[in-house]
Amino acid sequence: MRAGRHVRRSRARTAGLGAAVQRAARLDVPECRALIRRCADALPPGGRLLIHDVFLNDALDGPLPLALYSAALFCLTEGRAYSAAEYRTWLTRRA
Repeated sequence: MRAGRHVRRSRARTAGLGAAVQRAARLDVPECRALIRRCADALPPGGRLLIHDVFLNDALDGPLPLALYSAALFCLTEGRAYSAAEYRTWLTRRA
């Protein structure tokens, strides 16, 4: 899976990520960062990117159901769940 391969410039002021983020759990951090960045870059200035997902806490150890979900993702796909802080970093840091 290549991150953000089909993202195009949009006139929409808001874009949402749901299923794409769920699939992002199978991606490594650089690919997730690229996917999020490409989606954000497709928005016009002042646009909003809405991310619908479950988030680990910043310590990456809870809440317990999400930590268990992340462990299961790792066992099944070698991916994992991410924290809101990680998403914020991907959105604010140019890579």
